[in-house]
Amino acid sequence: MESGTLGISSSEKVLEGKSYSRGIRVHKMTFQALWQLLLPQLLEYLDRTDQALKQDIEHNAKPERFDDLVTLLGTDRFRESMSRFVTDKCHADVNFTFWWQYMEMVVVLLMFTTAQQDAIWELHLYSFKCMLPFFVYYDHTNYAR
Repeated sequence: MESGTLGISSSEKVLEGKSYSRGIRVHKMTFQALWQLLLPQLLEYLDRTDQALKQDIEHNAKPERFDDLVTLLGTDRFRESMSRFVTDKCHADVNFTFWWQYMEMVVVLLMFTTAQQDAIWELHLYSFKCMLPFFVYYDHTNYAR
């Protein structure tokens, strides 16, 4: 509401779970905003730990090189660096842990909605499998069963 994304009544509907499409849009926008805050910290971390990877990311972070960037982000090297970054940040900052877990839930939500819309059974099963720990974490035993 404060950002001007939604009005008062729309915000209330989203919080009550009655406006699905607006809720999804707000989650996507929040996810994007959090990544914009996180990216400089990630690049700073890579500057200390893996300068070559940082330079590769910066070099490929141009619209005309988007395919190369996506390929780079799918490598084991990037995944390992990202995993170390997240682990270090989670140990140092409880607030980061909260928001990182939110971002993980949004990714699972988007995978699940994509699976539903495009009728991809394997993605449906995988995203549902990813949801199960969150049901247990947040004490939703009916869904966990």
